[in-house]
Amino acid sequence: MGVTKVLMSSKMKRAILRKMRNTVGDIPLDCCYKIYDEYNDEEAELIKKERMLIHRLLKGEAPHADFDPYAPYVDYFIWDDARHPLSSAPEPKRRFIPSQLEAKMVANYVRAIREGGFINFHKPEEEPTLYLLWADDDSTSDQKSKQLTCMPPPKLKFPGHEESYNPCLELIPTEEEKASYELMHEEDRPKFIPKRFTTLRSIPAYANALKESFDRCLDLLLCPRVRKKRINIDPESLKPKLPSRNDLRPYPDSCYLEYKGHTGKVTTISTDCYGQWIASGSTDGSVRIWEVETGRCLKIWHFDEAIKCVAWNPLPGLSILAVAMGRDLVILNTELDTDEEQKYIEELLHLGNVIEPKASVAAIARWLPDGRYGGIMIRHFKNVSSIDWHRKGDYLSTLDSHGIRRNTRCCNSSNLEKAYTKALQDPWTSSDCSFSSQPFILVHRDKKERACLQSVKGR
Repeated sequence: MGVTKVLMSSKMKRAILRKMRNTVGDIPLDCCYKIYDEYNDEEAELIKKERMLIHRLLKGEAPHADFDPYAPYVDYFIWDDARHPLSSAPEPKRRFIPSQLEAKMVANYVRAIREGGFINFHKPEEEPTLYLLWADDDSTSDQKSKQLTCMPPPKLKFPGHEESYNPCLELIPTEEEKASYELMHEEDRPKFIPKRFTTLRSIPAYANALKESFDRCLDLLLCPRVRKKRINIDPESLKPKLPSRNDLRPYPDSCYLEYKGHTGKVTTISTDCYGQWIASGSTDGSVRIWEVETGRCLKIWHFDEAIKCVAWNPLPGLSILAVAMGRDLVILNTELDTDEEQKYIEELLHLGNVIEPKASVAAIARWLPDGRYGGIMIRHFKNVSSIDWHRKGDYLSTLDSHGIRRNTRCCNSSNLEKAYTKALQDPWTSSDCSFSSQPFILVHRDKKERACLQSVKGR
């Protein structure tokens, strides 16, 4: 048997190797090295040198292989025996003059520092990247304290062989043991009794699943989620400290004089313009005049109804007392003045021939002589609650209170022969009325809680 040696040229070897590298198929490899030339509108084939250049550029190397980027540095300029500089230009003047632009910048910096907005000495607090997802804002501050007081739940016992679906026969209780379990208390009874099943698919559903789910929901409902700090404050410490009585002096600390005589509750008092006499009214229907200095009872009037209000005439030398009880307003002569003043008061309180008023005025009040004490009685259609005299003593006003609606009236007492009564319209509820220095009446209303000025016409 002979051995034949085949001699192949280099071109044939390259062709065979090229075919061996071509794993795609019978596709010429020259097509991978062709690019489209837009300038000449043709396909150009890249030579090996150009392909190597592209590979070097893609790797980030120098395009030419002959270039050495780490060649030693050679200083071509020689400083030895150098007499003249490279540039002999003189220094510019601006290098020796302070810069105006820098001066403006420094002034702006100084102004900003004074205002406090340029330099911030307080570093901003960095927000924590990790936080509790389900925690409240108040509970984050108490994280450390919670960690110290946290009590972990007890560890559960690992399941044993008795909880297997096919345990040993020794672990399965007998009928007598099951009967003894039924006689035990529910808390002492074992929660799991082993049972044996031949296959896993024959295991039934858990009997206590619904009950344990309900118990778990109750535990979650009653579980405290937030710990709130409560401060126990003594209620006595919240009371304001009262000042000492010695700091509040002077104040009356002893009873100087008592005026005894009324059998019922005293509802109203009034002092005359001189301050010498004081009048008091009581629920027993009596009106008494007392001397202020001695407490002596000078005069007594008895009426059938409880006294609501008494008021002295403020005019000096005219000792007239107005008394309100029920629907009647009685003007009394106190007989405390001189003989000349008493004659004038008697003439003033004498009605004489009273002119019959109009129907609208008669429905409001009626003027009648008081035959019991020699005064004047003005009968209103509603109960009278308060009386107020004008500072000149020639007018007085009364306030009626009955039910919800209250009216304010004004009457003239300087000339009782031509006396009249006028009703002031007041759509709101009034609780008090008084005269001012001007021809107005100040009316205090309950609902509005403010003073209302009502004009008094006919003065």
